[in-house]
Order: sequence, then structure tokens, then C-alpha cells
Amino acid sequence: AFPNSQALCVAGDCESGLCEEGWVDLNGAPEDGCEYACVWQSEGDPPDPEGLDANCDGIDGERAHAVFVSPIGADAGNESGAMDAPFATIAGALAFSQQHASLTMVLVSAGTHSGPVMLVSGLTLAGGYDPDTWSRDPVAHETTIFSDTLGTSGAVRAVIADGISEPTRFTGFTVKTGNNPSPGQPVQALWARNTGLVLEIIGNRFEPGDGG
Repeated sequence: AFPNSQALCVAGDCESGLCEEGWVDLNGAPEDGCEYACVWQSEGDPPDPEGLDANCDGIDGERAHAVFVSPIGADAGNESGAMDAPFATIAGALAFSQQHASLTMVLVSAGTHSGPVMLVSGLTLAGGYDPDTWSRDPVAHETTIFSDTLGTSGAVRAVIADGISEPTRFTGFTVKTGNNPSPGQPVQALWARNTGLVLEIIGNRFEPGDGG
């Protein structure tokens, strides 16, 4: 007998067969049968505020098309950005994703990540992940982007969306800036230009500092 799975006799051996409805063999280990409870809903699975795993691949998002980021990861020499080999910075992961057409999501674990972050047209950037299990809950696993960098415009900006022309999603972050030390100059937690309805901003919290 295999948990949540039909037992099959194959050439005299007992093997795990089809999973029962509502269960998935996620780890590929036959001894524990179909161990992951999930109801398949769609092939696409953009990270959403509910943390729903719509395609039953084990995460809210598309594991096969994702690059992962964790404060304990590494940028140098990273050739995959996989779940068990994440990048250390959002910038590093975004740059890597742009070099591979199949990578459409950057998924970021809890912690404070340095900005400013430049969103990339056509890529999803999502926070709220547990760095150990990669389960998603933006409230329990607060993922912060912080910037106190004074830009050439005189503004302190944490997230920048400039010329976004393809569907792009930004979700699950707390976005903060430091104060602007320059008299009369602004702070902008999120600054957008030449960007239309293709940019989705969902389930974030913005906490800008003080203007100069």
C-alpha cells in the first residue's frame, strides 16, 4: 500500500501508481506515495495574494520558470538560481533571468534586500517566501526592499518601473526608503514612468521616508 496512491503489480514488484484525486507525487519518491495535497487548476501560476499553488508544483509560482533569491544565497558563479542555489540579490537574479527566455519569475525570500530595484518588462517579481521551504505567506515572511540611495535625479527611490511594455507583476513586498538629505528633494517608494496597465502592483506595503 502507498499513501494516497493506487498500488500496482509490475513484473512481480509492488509500485506506486496513479495518485488519488487531490494528491500529487511531488518528490518522486515511491515509498511515500502521493505525499502533496493539491488540486490542479491551471498550468500558469502567477504568485497571488492567496498563495495558491495552481499548478501543483509545490510553490505559489512556476518552479520551472523561476529564479530564487535569498539573503543566504550567492551571486558569484551562480549558474542556475534554483531553489537550492538561490541568488543573494534581486538585481543579480533579474539580470540572470534576462539572459534566459524561459525564466519569467524572480521569487524572493524573507529578509531585507537592497534597492533601488529596477523592474524588468515581462518579469514577475514576488516576495513573501520562506527561505527554507519556499512556502509563500507575505505577512509571515516579510520581504523588504530598502533604499537610501540618492539618485542622479535628486530623489531617493526604492523600486523603479520605467517603460514597462509587457505584462509584469510586482507583489508581496514591503517597500521602504530612507530620508532624503537634500533640501526640497523627494522620496519615492515606487516610481513609475511610461508604464501602463501591463504593470500589476498587488499586495504590497509602501513606507517612504521623509523628503528633504
